[in-house]
Amino acid sequence: MKVAVSSQGKTLESHVDTRFGRAQFFIIVDTETMDYKVVDNLAVAQSQWCWN
Repeated sequence: MKVAVSSQGKTLESHVDTRFGRAQFFIIVDTETMDYKVVDNLAVAQSQWCWN
């Protein structure tokens, strides 16, 4: 299974970011293999209530 986690950094040791929509990064982890991919949150600097 793959799980997306909002993160303050780019490693599995990074702290979880409690602000999902404003997190700097998302880490997508394959729970079976522990392989992961880091995705930059491009919307982190958007103004409030900005919908694309």
